[in-house]
Amino acid sequence: MFASMYPEPIAAPDRLIRDAVDAARQLVVSNLNHVQFYHWTVIVRNFFSLRWKTMARNRFEQVNEVQPDAITLLLKRDNDGASGSIVLPAAASQGRLTTDQVSAQLPAQDAFRGAIRLANDVKLALVVCDPDGVWKPDWGDLYQPID
Repeated sequence: MFASMYPEPIAAPDRLIRDAVDAARQLVVSNLNHVQFYHWTVIVRNFFSLRWKTMARNRFEQVNEVQPDAITLLLKRDNDGASGSIVLPAAASQGRLTTDQVSAQLPAQDAFRGAIRLANDVKLALVVCDPDGVWKPDWGDLYQPID
């Protein structure tokens, strides 16, 4: 499973739910019968109640070097702060690339978001190489498989 492009869950306060239902009642009650309106409000409430459901955190494998079969997010810390680059290996491109493609250095969060977007677009796994401890816990969980 690939990481979501939007790792943060959608959160809506109770007031927003009430406002949405009230607005719906004012706008469409004349066009819907009572049963249709009830079903529509249930859908709206379910959409906005996503924050109360348990959402699985994204998990990424932590590696020590670039992997030939996955996109690798390389994170590092230097004098300029935390940065990252994305490596798309030629071996994982199913013959479309002749050489590994490496992005320019980006701010760490931008590199993280770009790596997720690329992994989702090309349908490849995403692994993380983070020797300097740049990874932020709110991005998800890093794990190392047990051999």
